[in-house]
Amino acid sequence: MQSSLIVWYHCPCKQEVQKMTGKVWIAAFLIAAFAGFGCGTNGADEHENHQGANVPQKLTITFATNPTPAKTGGETELVATIAQVGKPVQGAKVEFEIWQGEEAHETLEAHAGKDGAYSVKKTFTKPGTYQVTIHTTTKELHQMPTETFEVVE
Repeated sequence: MQSSLIVWYHCPCKQEVQKMTGKVWIAAFLIAAFAGFGCGTNGADEHENHQGANVPQKLTITFATNPTPAKTGGETELVATIAQVGKPVQGAKVEFEIWQGEEAHETLEAHAGKDGAYSVKKTFTKPGTYQVTIHTTTKELHQMPTETFEVVE
């Protein structure tokens, strides 16, 4: 028995058997991989039962100042009108984050009005270009567009 083991160890066909074993493993892996490709869907049917029920539609947020342009020393109303699929959004939480240049940001909570309008009133003391980020949160999503507006003397 020992002599046959020694013969096998020194047998030139041992390398051939080892190469074949490696090829068998590679072939088995490739077969398994290709078999896995058939388990997916074709994409078109992937969402056929969802009917879009759980996908929230993006909000349409428009921004305006009253007066336009805003003026220093007087009260300016900042208004964001929010709609979703063409209908006014009620019950959203809206905050206006306002700043000029590198100055500190000021965040004001908006008050809900009619037809999806949310507003705050602010008096500006310096003219220039301001930015406002309108943080809008509904039950389904959060959007925060940034707009630029001018304040004149």
